[in-house]
Amino acid sequence: MPSPAKVQQSPSGTLPFEIHIGDLSHLWEDTGRAATPHHLVVTPTDLHQRNLEEQLRKNQWPHSNFEFRRIGELAGDITGEQTPVSTALDRVDRLALVREVIEEADAGVYDHLAAVLGVPVEKHIERLERTRSELELVTGFHPARMEGFASLLGDQRDPSTAETLDLLAGVSHLHRDLQRRLSSNSDSLPSQAVSKTSLLCRCLRILQANQSVWTDVYPSIETLSVTGTSMLTAPIADLCRLVSQKTTVDVHVHLREASGPQIRRQLAVESDTEQFGTQEVFEWR
Repeated sequence: MPSPAKVQQSPSGTLPFEIHIGDLSHLWEDTGRAATPHHLVVTPTDLHQRNLEEQLRKNQWPHSNFEFRRIGELAGDITGEQTPVSTALDRVDRLALVREVIEEADAGVYDHLAAVLGVPVEKHIERLERTRSELELVTGFHPARMEGFASLLGDQRDPSTAETLDLLAGVSHLHRDLQRRLSSNSDSLPSQAVSKTSLLCRCLRILQANQSVWTDVYPSIETLSVTGTSMLTAPIADLCRLVSQKTTVDVHVHLREASGPQIRRQLAVESDTEQFGTQEVFEWR
């Protein structure tokens, strides 16, 4: 049988979920046979899931107590229960939509964006999408987090600070315009989110408004484990807080040995947001 879990306990009154660094023993001690899974395991990639399943097979541990999902699949399970949106655009389709939006745009914010990335900005679509994706992971385009990010940059009169603020403003506007384009391209409501992170933000808004949706979707789940995490994005951290605080589910986050300690130090005791999953645009000029 697996050895007892070596849990890095969060002191009382701090994080509402438990952190494990470089140690999966908590996961392994929950192996067992079950008619329905009681432990939901979220993995960052299919490869990571296969590695976990191989470990179970290698040790001949039963795994029917586990249900494996990717974070985008989990988000889609929740959003699909309440809305027509249950999947996200893949990168190829998103790049095509970014180009479509930029080529038809006349907003001044995109002029500032072009000044940073290069003129014409249509020649820098991949870099633009990469920047949008990275800032969405860090801030979720949540207004409080974007303001917090901006406050760390220093004097706005500094050219490098101004460029970074133009990037943040530009890609947050782009994200909103992508959402609007998806709606306008559909006969009814859009069936896809802009990205998996955007889909997760939709999931968070639904769960905050009605926590019973979680039980409707995962009625037998007692434990949620987020595994293989090298970067704990803001929306994933929000999901862990929300599920642990608003449901009876026991939440565990498994961080990697190399990056785990730094991520743990950066996690705030209290959330810096009140409305989870909110996505807006950033203005500064």
